[in-house]
Amino acid sequence: MFARLRALFDFDPETPAEAPDEDTRRASACVALMLQAAYEDGRLDDVEKERILTIIVEKLGIPVEQAGPLLRETQLDVDNATGLHRFTQAVIAAIEPEDRVALIEWLWEVVLADGHVHEREAAMMRKVVGLLGVSDRDSGAARKRVAARLEQVL
Repeated sequence: MFARLRALFDFDPETPAEAPDEDTRRASACVALMLQAAYEDGRLDDVEKERILTIIVEKLGIPVEQAGPLLRETQLDVDNATGLHRFTQAVIAAIEPEDRVALIEWLWEVVLADGHVHEREAAMMRKVVGLLGVSDRDSGAARKRVAARLEQVL
């Protein structure tokens, strides 16, 4: 699914730059939402950053040595963004509704990475869940799966 994103990182400076393809936009939007979730409590903790990097490698299939640059580039994009809508619209355009629950689960992994859910993080999750058309029930189930994996009590 993200093969074209992987190809993006085989960059040749002599080759003219191409516009980001669908896989690149999809991955960037997913990473942007994870960063937004991490920032909602006012800071990007090391444990949240590590969780995002792990998801980039394990779920998006990006090689370890390319995960950091992707995170940094997306972080600049998030810093210049005015809200969530651009990123959620990219996800809606690129990911089938039944596959969006996986993204919600990744977001819960980031939110729960530091051991607690800040009220702003919870509010952001409710907003993203609604914008992506994922049910509260599916989001709650995703949160419980993540919490069980992280051995946290809700």
